[in-house]
Amino acid sequence: MLPSADVIRADFDRIAAVSQAVADRLEPAAQRLVAQVPLRCRVLEIGCGTGTFARELANKRGAKITAIDLAPRMIDVARVRTAANLGVDYRVADFMELSPRGFDVVVAINTLHHLPLAVAAERMAQAVVPGGLVLIADLFDASGVTELPYNGLSWLMQKPRAHDRELVAAWDDHWQHDQHLPLRDIRATLRTTLPGVAVRRHLGWRYTASWRRPR
Repeated sequence: MLPSADVIRADFDRIAAVSQAVADRLEPAAQRLVAQVPLRCRVLEIGCGTGTFARELANKRGAKITAIDLAPRMIDVARVRTAANLGVDYRVADFMELSPRGFDVVVAINTLHHLPLAVAAERMAQAVVPGGLVLIADLFDASGVTELPYNGLSWLMQKPRAHDRELVAAWDDHWQHDQHLPLRDIRATLRTTLPGVAVRRHLGWRYTASWRRPR
């Protein structure tokens, strides 16, 4: 069973509270999505956290971004870290309670594993204009003997964890609530919900997905 919105909100408010001194770092799976975003377009980011991806899009793509997150303290940190001239509109909101429309791109980074995948993907599809893009980067489960080589390589490429004990403890407690699907299940769900979606596997237990709404 997926954790409730209240559990996720509490987890990430706690993480935000001990993340003030942690430098921004955009993970490789998310970096792969940046170049796919058209210049100066309208973007909705779901689960923006401290705003790392939103700032990257504003700086490199000139995007007009609405960035939402369940956790108020995450939004507080994002606003502090984001220069006013970037024009990012941060909002505390639950995507599953909204019906957004009219965006050129809707993106979710490490967010959909907290949500019912098919329902969330359908909502993302409805939020983009014809010809618009749905972009996803998230985690998957790679357990099993056949995945040993992949898991070994993924462990080798991991960056050292933060040394702050409170931050490590906050993430460890959150990971107890996380549930990750096998990639075959993710592919099957997304291909049903977003016909023609491209799903790619990357090291580090990450996948990316991109889909363009038919014109």
